Amino acid sequence: MTTKLAIATVALLALGLFAAPTSAQAVTAGITNPLAPTPTNLYFHVLDALQEMPINTQQPDPAFAKDAPVGLATSSTTCLHQAPGDPFSQEYHQYYGYSSPGYVEYNVTQNGVPRTHPERGLSFDVLLDGDTFKLFWYISTQAGTPTGSQLPASADPYVIVPNVAVHAWMRTGEEISIGNANYKSGTLIAEGETVGRLGNAVATSTDSPTGKVTYHAYRDAQNRDIAVYEYELSMKLDTKTIKKESGYNMQVAVFIKDPTGAVCNDPANKIFMPNVSKLHTSVLYRPHMEISIMNPIRIEYMHPQFIGDDMVIHTSSNSPWGNYDVDEVAAAGSNGIKGGIELTIAGASEARSAYRAAVVQRYHEHDHHTEAVDVSFVWPYKTDGAKDGTYTITLKVKNDQGTATAVGVAQFQIGKDLTVTKCGGLENIDAAKSNQNCINEKQDTNGNAITEEAKKSPAFELMGLVASLGAVATLLRRRLA
Repeated sequence: MTTKLAIATVALLALGLFAAPTSAQAVTAGITNPLAPTPTNLYFHVLDALQEMPINTQQPDPAFAKDAPVGLATSSTTCLHQAPGDPFSQEYHQYYGYSSPGYVEYNVTQNGVPRTHPERGLSFDVLLDGDTFKLFWYISTQAGTPTGSQLPASADPYVIVPNVAVHAWMRTGEEISIGNANYKSGTLIAEGETVGRLGNAVATSTDSPTGKVTYHAYRDAQNRDIAVYEYELSMKLDTKTIKKESGYNMQVAVFIKDPTGAVCNDPANKIFMPNVSKLHTSVLYRPHMEISIMNPIRIEYMHPQFIGDDMVIHTSSNSPWGNYDVDEVAAAGSNGIKGGIELTIAGASEARSAYRAAVVQRYHEHDHHTEAVDVSFVWPYKTDGAKDGTYTITLKVKNDQGTATAVGVAQFQIGKDLTVTKCGGLENIDAAKSNQNCINEKQDTNGNAITEEAKKSPAFELMGLVASLGAVATLLRRRLA
């Protein structure tokens, strides 16, 4: 019951029922979320060659490697056999991925592969930067000896195949459907293609000057020689926003391209590719996208609150890719106030006993992977013998890849009156600026607002009551844990 109360409290607080800043003190407080080009890697998690792949910012486990086969007699022949119901019209070299707002759990095996969560989607709109981004795709070949065979590896792992193309689409839509129809019917976000020769030397695409194909000699864990081909595609953006409501998916086709364009000229639906290649992933060769976005991380609110002898600081942060992408890992020996989420309190006295009290990061619960990460900090200021004066709270939150930091500044005052400056919450990207949505408030020792302005506002009265209950629930939750 206590956990539910804490979560409900945070949800109500996130509504952000705030007035405009009312004094000079609010000028120094505010939330500054990054709104600048930020490099971001999105990884395809190649669990097998037949199922859709989760895509997120999580780098796969270094020990995980796979040349994903699709079985014997698995040539893609949709280009050659096009009659309805033709049993020979098969598709094995079209790969699909979806935006996953949760982790892939490489430490847990389920049905023979790392465990994934079924949720799909984004936490909020993704603002794309630039006109293009890069997609890196890896395919492997091995002549003579199939994967899993006990026979010695072939002395020549190369399979010479000309005009092998990799064509990719990013589209809106993330819902599962028969024949991947929903994936293919979405609005185009980006598209690209690179063509090269599978061999034992560097091959540069002739059809896409901005892309290339590179050969890599690879030896797998069973000491087999495998040829790995790195396809680099320049993906041309067709839009600058991926909406939360639609999410996105990726379709990648591997096929032999007819240079005349007379046949096999519909890579999205009709291709020909013999069963000589596999989708490859290993520590040096991870299928991924190198993309730049404008809004990689944000703080949604910071609420200082006096509760008895403690100062409790409620915070909420999120990433557009899902709450897993907020770096919640604390530095060792820091009481949880340093690391990916870092809190400092500066003022007349040192906040030497401040600590992280509770973290709610809902990446295991179904349908909650896009909700913000709520973290509460506590400073037992009376125990520390804090002096009267104004104290400034600085919160810094990083994304998992460490490419961006959101910064929030709030204040509180100890003395005859207990005063706080609280900031948040964001409703859209337009509020991702300094000194937005902050308010000064006098409080009693139960965290209730006692300012005249607050007394006139039913919204503030409700917020004070809910905040007080939330702080008590958080502390009880910590003590009962």
